[in-house]
Amino acid sequence: MTLAEYEHFINNFSMDYKEEFLEDIILADIADDVDKLHNLYLEAMEYDSKMLAYCAKSRYEILTQMEADDVVEYLYDVGEWGYFELSIFYLTLDSFSEREIMYLMKELWGKSKHLYGVFKYRRRVLQSSYRAVVLLSSKGARDSARSILQKSYPKDDFYDLYVENLRNLAHGFYSYCFKDKISGEKQIKNAIEVFGQVGYEDLADYYQKRYQKLLGKLLT
Repeated sequence: MTLAEYEHFINNFSMDYKEEFLEDIILADIADDVDKLHNLYLEAMEYDSKMLAYCAKSRYEILTQMEADDVVEYLYDVGEWGYFELSIFYLTLDSFSEREIMYLMKELWGKSKHLYGVFKYRRRVLQSSYRAVVLLSSKGARDSARSILQKSYPKDDFYDLYVENLRNLAHGFYSYCFKDKISGEKQIKNAIEVFGQVGYEDLADYYQKRYQKLLGKLLT
């Protein structure tokens, strides 16, 4: 029995509550539905699920330093990261400093490598890595962004268009920040267009807004 099959079994052949909640957060984030995200935050807090609450909150506003510290401490204390921990990191990344991102990236690489052979885990690892590259680039942290970009190449036989396109976005943003603004912006635009061309207009809109916001901050 594979790891994925075992997980499916222990979840009684259905997506477990936490995973459903995470999916709701991601869908609301893509739709830019702040009201939905806030309601998810309130729901999670009502049930004392702080990590889920922080995941929802971080998609519409930056976590307080105390909340960010809670996330860092939680992830540090977990011996091996599963899909839940990977998703917490992915969804709260925007709230971390360069130092916190690099610290947690080391935790990610060390505590999730046993899951890399499972598609959804590998995708979440690489989603997190490329989001970290973009955020670090926006902070002017060239060396840190480059080190993650170099280490996060998907060296396997399975081609994942979505992940490859995220890598192109990260490359483009890194190039825009540190190498050539014109070619970097072109690479970003081309990658966003790919999402629309393959029928994922929602993702194209999501990344267009996200990158416009990040690029806007660099220009102010």
